[in-house]
Amino acid sequence: MGRWNTVAAYLEGTRHRKTGTECQDYGEVLTVSDEMILGALADGAGSVKYSSHGAELAVKTTLKMLAQVDWNLITSEEETRAVFLKVLDAVGGAFGSRAGRAGWMIKDMACTLLAFVATPDWLAAMQVGDGAMVVRTAGGEYELLFTPDKGEYINTTTFVTSANAGQVLQTKMIRRPP
Repeated sequence: MGRWNTVAAYLEGTRHRKTGTECQDYGEVLTVSDEMILGALADGAGSVKYSSHGAELAVKTTLKMLAQVDWNLITSEEETRAVFLKVLDAVGGAFGSRAGRAGWMIKDMACTLLAFVATPDWLAAMQVGDGAMVVRTAGGEYELLFTPDKGEYINTTTFVTSANAGQVLQTKMIRRPP
């Protein structure tokens, strides 16, 4: 049996069940090896048409990009941020392609995005939007990695489709065993 035990789950909320709206969230965990695991979760914006498609595409694109990185070469917060900015750019490119093929507007695929890369020795993570991610390092307490992004108005946040997504992107590299 490997080092990692993983669980990924998401489901529609009570409002979705009452209105018959589909689940607009998507998440996956990818075990690269006994030494590395990747994960991503996107929460589709309930106010747009194709956010469930955007959430799935954001997660799949993110995991594909993160799996291609040689993480042994990433040693600083700045390099970590640069990797996650490239991921965000790739997600934007994937959205543009999908929207173009389907005749959609990119903004109609709006979603938030959380992602992480973990090894037995460190963790790198990113967030765009109002999600929450916690980590507990060996022997430590649980800690919130990022402050959830709250928009100017109630129930608003920044999405990966927002013009300022790269500016509000939060990243972190923790050089302790998660």
